[in-house]
Amino acid sequence: MSGARIAERLRLLSDEVPAKFLAFGPDGWTAVPGSGWTKQEILGHLIDSAVNNLHRFTRAQVEPEPYPVVAYPQVDLVRINRYAGRPAERAAALWRELNPQIAGVVDAFDSAAEARRVTLPDGAESTLGWLAADYLDHMEAHLRDMGL
Repeated sequence: MSGARIAERLRLLSDEVPAKFLAFGPDGWTAVPGSGWTKQEILGHLIDSAVNNLHRFTRAQVEPEPYPVVAYPQVDLVRINRYAGRPAERAAALWRELNPQIAGVVDAFDSAAEARRVTLPDGAESTLGWLAADYLDHMEAHLRDMGL
């Protein structure tokens, strides 16, 4: 999938999904959809993913290849950021603001940027274009887990 198509999908999701987050209501936020996290914690994880991937998508374009994609402590970040106790409106707004920024970066990928090599945490090599598509796939999988 091209950077432009990924960006288009990210913009669409960031426009449509926040209202759906807020429609869960208090009881809907606390429901655990099978991941071990509440829906609010999943949203927090998506915020952490956005922050980390924005950093990756920008740095991978200027640092030497292959850019090392470093794993981040997902469970710890959700706990440290206290997403379970954060007002849903604030978390939804933060997620809503991060993804158009990511879309802008990804939309500007030219063929050289998409082809830049990255090393994944397991040591496998891939491309920056693949990493951006994986970010979108990861997000959409969690949104489906949340019933969206």
